[in-house]
Amino acid sequence: MTFKCSICNYNAGTKANLNRHYQSKKHIQNSNQCVSGKSCEYCSKFFKHKSNYYRHLKKCTHDPNNTPNNTLHNTPHNIPNNTQNVINYTSYETCSDTYITDSKILRTTLPSDAGKLITNVINIINNSNINSNINSNINSNNNLTQIAKAQHLDKLYGIHNMIDMDSFIINYKNNPSYQLTETESNDVLETYLEIGYKQLGYKLSHYLKDKCRKQVNDKFNCDLQLENTIMPLLTSDQSVRSYFERHTNSWKIVSDISNIKKLIIITSDQVYKHHNKYIKLDANEMKTVANTILKDNQYEKAIESYNRINTLDKPIHEMITQ
Repeated sequence: MTFKCSICNYNAGTKANLNRHYQSKKHIQNSNQCVSGKSCEYCSKFFKHKSNYYRHLKKCTHDPNNTPNNTLHNTPHNIPNNTQNVINYTSYETCSDTYITDSKILRTTLPSDAGKLITNVINIINNSNINSNINSNINSNNNLTQIAKAQHLDKLYGIHNMIDMDSFIINYKNNPSYQLTETESNDVLETYLEIGYKQLGYKLSHYLKDKCRKQVNDKFNCDLQLENTIMPLLTSDQSVRSYFERHTNSWKIVSDISNIKKLIIITSDQVYKHHNKYIKLDANEMKTVANTILKDNQYEKAIESYNRINTLDKPIHEMITQ
């Protein structure tokens, strides 16, 4: 049980503490300032200022004259039951339909500004649903486009022998024939030290493509040129949210760039082997270099390469298997 001083808005745990409060300077000062104040005859609430007192009288719930039939206030217990049910229990999915069919009832049972509030809420819900559907459709269309491009890569290159990503990484790491030479590793190191990591990705992309070309030529006994070499990684999205990665039997859509990071780390190890210096990259710099490599190996370039070879009346399977 608590004991309250309505003048000071003070709550005491015991009556003795309340009496002690009555003797305090704060209470005496507030009492002197509120001589002209008034108390509500219905709920006994005290008001320091008459303006607050008269404002309270208009909506005091203890005043029998303030009933839902006479004055409708924007409080839950004064809203008719049927309106409470609409507001509290109508689902978001049916809210719009309920508002349209019962708009006349709502306007007569709610305050004048409540209809605008509900209309705004419904508009927000409808707009959110529209935006959600648009985003869902965009994502769905993007996914379908990516799948179609992966299938197109399988159609153009999938039936021909190519180096898959795992084999390319293993060969690049373990086979000296497909590793960076001392001159090449020095070129990579100088690019990193003199120009910076943002240009490093383009330099790595060039040498990685050359190592891929050598692996393809040695494995399939062909004479593939660098400009026609297709890396086992391709991107069709400048934002690099996902990319195509060549697996054993087909192209797959992946979003994890861990395999590209492996290639960067292997390159750093090869630079260290020749020059006793590592290419040190933090997480953000590593991601930037990986994304640059992806952007330098685009799906559109692979299609252009295919068309260029076939324009010369030399189908790509002859380039691979001759």
